[in-house]
Amino acid sequence: MTPMTLDVPPLAATPAITMVAPNAAGSAPAPGAQIISSDAFGVLEVPSMTIMRFAVPLLGFPDERTFCQLPALRDGLWWMLSESNPALTILLAAPYISDPAYE
Repeated sequence: MTPMTLDVPPLAATPAITMVAPNAAGSAPAPGAQIISSDAFGVLEVPSMTIMRFAVPLLGFPDERTFCQLPALRDGLWWMLSESNPALTILLAAPYISDPAYE
């Protein structure tokens, strides 16, 4: 079954992200891609370049080191989805969203 395109805003630096159909969730990802399962977004096929691996765990998440970063529907916001824990999704916000004068 062909994956469906996830509705994200077109950003020049953001490669295509596809939502994997439920019956295709066990299939192998395309070359240069990885499958991420998320309670919030379902099963996604994401480009490997969106995967971040931290040398040390994030504060408060001692078992989490690998995340996928996806753009949110608003500029300055991103989602970080845990590679190993489908229930963990973190919203990242650029500081200028709440304070345009932030430097």
